[in-house]
Amino acid sequence: MQLKKKNLPSLLIISLALFFLQYCGPANNQSENTEESLHVISSSESKVASSTVNSMEKLQFKIVINAAPAVVYEVMTDPKHFQQWTSFFSPGSHFEGTWQKGSKMYFLSTDDNGDKSGMISRVTDHIPDQFIRFEHYGFFQNGKEITEGVDIETLKGASESYTFTAVDGGTELKVESDTYPELKAFFLETWPKALKMLKDICED
Repeated sequence: MQLKKKNLPSLLIISLALFFLQYCGPANNQSENTEESLHVISSSESKVASSTVNSMEKLQFKIVINAAPAVVYEVMTDPKHFQQWTSFFSPGSHFEGTWQKGSKMYFLSTDDNGDKSGMISRVTDHIPDQFIRFEHYGFFQNGKEITEGVDIETLKGASESYTFTAVDGGTELKVESDTYPELKAFFLETWPKALKMLKDICED
């Protein structure tokens, strides 16, 4: 079921826009080249209607990287490299926290004034070199954590996961991410660019 923008809570629109869309312009100026090994599964292909969370759609992306799963895992979770491959979402993108199961993670963006905003998440599963999954449960904005309220209820349960599978010649990385319909087009365009950057770093 599609969620009309006018029904999306105002705080949610503002927070998601701040984190994901404020730097959309600069990110689009970067290279748009993608490898044939990158496979994007659209909403219809992934049968979103049967796997929605609070009217979100689950998007899935796959890419084959010519490096061992341990290498891909290490590069993806390394703070310096994380800033590089997630720069397509926001030039100031970074995380604070650890990837260990049960830990609290902040996925943040820093604006020109040094102010941080973003998502607050919890790592629900973590098998080194194999699988990482986390759930979002709040926003960080204006120096404060926002984890309660009607607006937050629409976010809780939304998840993102990374699966590292050894294949001939390297690793198949699968990303599954819940998103709002309003942001679907942005992510369908941006995730392939980010994963291509991750691939290039791993294969360098």
